[in-house]
Amino acid sequence: VLFLCADQDFLFPQSSITQTEQILKKKGIEAEFRHYPGAKHGFAVRAGAKDEVAQEAKKKALEETIVWFQKYLLQWTFKAKSKGD
Repeated sequence: VLFLCADQDFLFPQSSITQTEQILKKKGIEAEFRHYPGAKHGFAVRAGAKDEVAQEAKKKALEETIVWFQKYLLQWTFKAKSKGD
């Protein structure tokens, strides 16, 4: 699971991020958390065109999401093909 976390997020504040990390770790679920300083909730989908911090965070989040999907999707695809699915 990949979490893209805004630094200023009223719906998923740092306390919730920490709690989520602990719960997932306890359950043995691999998770990656990416933090974007200065970004606000929703930055990855509705960053203002003139908000340089949000635009940079959005760009970085997209790049990190692509890398994550390449890492895990290719891994799952390879496993499925090797099983004959």
